[in-house]
Amino acid sequence: MAGDGVLLDVADAVASRQQVDWDRARGAAPRDQRQSLDNLRALSEMVASVGAGTPSGPDTARSSDPPGTPFVRIALGALVVVAAVQVAAGLVRITWSWEQRWGLQFAEPRMLALVSLSACAALLLIGGRRDHRARLLGVVFALGASSFSSSFSWPLVAPTATPVDPWILPEVFQPALMWAFAREFPRVHRRTWIDDLARRMVPLCAWVGGGLWIAHLLFLPEGRLPFLHRDGDVYWLILSVLTLAAVSAIALRARDATARESRRVALLIGGIVVGLAPILLDITIELLWPAARRFGEEHLHAISVVVFTFLLSTPCSMTYAVLGEHALDVRTVVRASYRRLLTRRLLAALIAAPMGALVWLLASQPDRTVADVMGTSFGRLLVAAVGVAALAAGCRKRLLLRLDAWVYPETADHRRLLVAAGSELVQATSVARIGEVLTASVRRGCGAPGTLLIADAAADASAHHFTAPTADVAPLVRTSAIAHALESTREPIWVEPEGRASVFSLLPGRDAEWVVAAAATAIVPVFGPGTELLGFVAIGRRFDDGRLSSVDPDFLQALAATVGLALTRLRLADGRPAPPARECPACGIVASAGSTRPCGCGVDFTAAAVPGMLAGKFLLERRLGSGGMGAVYLARDLGLQRHVAVKTLPVGDGPGLVRLMQEARAMAAVAHPAIAQIHGLETWCGRPLLVVEFLRGGTLAARLDRGPLPGAEAVGVVLALSEALTALHEAGYVHGDVKPSNIGFASDGTPKLLDFGLARLTNDHDQPAGGTLSYSSPEVLRGERTGAADDVWSLCVVLYEMAAGRRPFVGDGAGEVAACIRRQAISPAAVEVTETGRASSPRSAKLLAFAVSVLTAGRPDRPATARGFAAALRGL
Repeated sequence: MAGDGVLLDVADAVASRQQVDWDRARGAAPRDQRQSLDNLRALSEMVASVGAGTPSGPDTARSSDPPGTPFVRIALGALVVVAAVQVAAGLVRITWSWEQRWGLQFAEPRMLALVSLSACAALLLIGGRRDHRARLLGVVFALGASSFSSSFSWPLVAPTATPVDPWILPEVFQPALMWAFAREFPRVHRRTWIDDLARRMVPLCAWVGGGLWIAHLLFLPEGRLPFLHRDGDVYWLILSVLTLAAVSAIALRARDATARESRRVALLIGGIVVGLAPILLDITIELLWPAARRFGEEHLHAISVVVFTFLLSTPCSMTYAVLGEHALDVRTVVRASYRRLLTRRLLAALIAAPMGALVWLLASQPDRTVADVMGTSFGRLLVAAVGVAALAAGCRKRLLLRLDAWVYPETADHRRLLVAAGSELVQATSVARIGEVLTASVRRGCGAPGTLLIADAAADASAHHFTAPTADVAPLVRTSAIAHALESTREPIWVEPEGRASVFSLLPGRDAEWVVAAAATAIVPVFGPGTELLGFVAIGRRFDDGRLSSVDPDFLQALAATVGLALTRLRLADGRPAPPARECPACGIVASAGSTRPCGCGVDFTAAAVPGMLAGKFLLERRLGSGGMGAVYLARDLGLQRHVAVKTLPVGDGPGLVRLMQEARAMAAVAHPAIAQIHGLETWCGRPLLVVEFLRGGTLAARLDRGPLPGAEAVGVVLALSEALTALHEAGYVHGDVKPSNIGFASDGTPKLLDFGLARLTNDHDQPAGGTLSYSSPEVLRGERTGAADDVWSLCVVLYEMAAGRRPFVGDGAGEVAACIRRQAISPAAVEVTETGRASSPRSAKLLAFAVSVLTAGRPDRPATARGFAAALRGL
């Protein structure tokens, strides 16, 4: 029979898709059945391989009907029927005794407890009829309700009451059923030593229960062996020890269970502890402080209500632990509960309520002194409640920290781990060592694997991805949606496929495949200086198959910040920046540093003044233009998936460096739709590189090469630039170099001011004035202090050039041009166009006349501000 039991158990486990300890099962089975076990093992492996893509595991499978004889099943059914009859009779008796003195004290809570046990038993027997564990626990609850209703006694509340049906003892079989339940709950490997113990304890407890029942039938009428009677201590001690032993077996089996099953066990045992806590606390207080017994006798009704209220939670929590699809983490529930209880508003209410009751108590008894009122038990209770609530309010923060450390002891370990990791990362001399320290810290702090992936420093366009230096994890491309999300949110993201707060369903196919291959559940970004994403940490599933706790993300973010500092320090100490890229001198195409093949246009590559990858996220593609002031390159922002322009300077250009810094500050200080945006100021090989908005529409100078602009378009451009200059001047800056080549167009045609290299503060008198000669005002050429009016002059020159297609001040050389500007003498050809009206349209003629009137007027007669210039232009 033992061998048959092993074979049937294994068959039941395979049918339920549970794990089996095959070696132990094979050792316990007879030799003639080992071949059958081997066949079952092959069948289970086949089922596992076929159903690998479907959810499975301990939480998805339900036990089939347990092996057993028809007699056992009939006996269980008979017990349930007897329990149902007893519960019905008990409800009638409690209702009948409602008006009795005993009933007034105990009827209400006993009725609630009886209904709670009965309801949970019915829920388990009906709702969990396909789950053998639920049926077993349902029978246990049914017997408990029967025992509860068959007698008005409860061992620790009213031990002197008289039983009604002394020959009906349903509770004697509860230990046997609890051991049968312990053999099934939680679901773990079959045929462990605890399973063997449970298999032997079930019949043993059944024999003990039967013996107690027979002893009552034989000895109770004659008064023999009173210690075995139901009212004796030995009777309840035997049943309690056997039942608690079964609960202990459940706790031991939880060590080998999955995280979900472990949470179920924690809920079940926690419900038992919470239900018994008031009773045990009352007994402990009376043993340590005998004077408290008088207080308990005075408030027996209130104490009984508290006791039964807590007992009500036990069957409910145990039922949820067995039937619930997703058992909550007990620690999470406890933490959320005490944090809600310790809110400032609730603590204030807890202080105000007993204080109000105390005031009412004093006012309702004016004939008594305050000392007499305070000396009553109710008065002392109110004073104690006020004191406890006030103490909790005063020490709220410290109390929360202590409770968090008690509920989550790993939080204290987190602080120690951060200190230890920081000291090790300071001494790290390689990226591999940093990855090892991080992996060890994540494993000890979160109980999960953690892998560091960092951005490649190579300039090769085909190698811009995140790689793991210390683990065999597939690289992730730099243009992935995950990298973009990390840069945008700057916070950890959850990517667990089955997580409720996960973004896995939103990821594109390539990113989702990487998440599955890397077995990642969360991704924590690692940032360097500014907004540069150096890499990220891929967190896997906990080793106990659970999820990260609510305190783990804060620890991981702090650890990632420490890793970012270590990587930055290592990069600076290395002193080897990314090598310069290669560029084609003919077409400007930028290639990787190691490229040896000629460009597609047939010209050999030369060394570029920029790296192939800037700041780990700007991939340079081609040169847009170059000159004595430096070069401008087109780059792609891999994080935000957009094109940007990268402006460089020649090596050793000190004044140019000053201008570049001024340009960065000026562009960052003003935000306006007609001013090009700045995206960053990076450094490579000691050379600053300005990253600004890329304007696809080209420059105004390029458009003027094709001829003058229509009058309406010219007016729109000047009005938009006037608003931009107004914002710049109000911010305290002067552009200093307004000209067509410094005016660009976005893809939608919006004009934008560019090149703030000569921009300076209006109160900066020490910096010499500069700018392009043809667009400088007479006052600037005479060395006077520059201001907003000089930008207006330059804008008016641009207006003239847009309308006429040529500059107003021309000459054979720079000296002649400067002389014309000082005299405000517009070239004869320009005057001829204005006087004869040979402009492209009447509106252009009006614009030319307006521009000539401004450019030939004295400074007091010219618009002094960009806003005034725009108003005068609108007056046309």
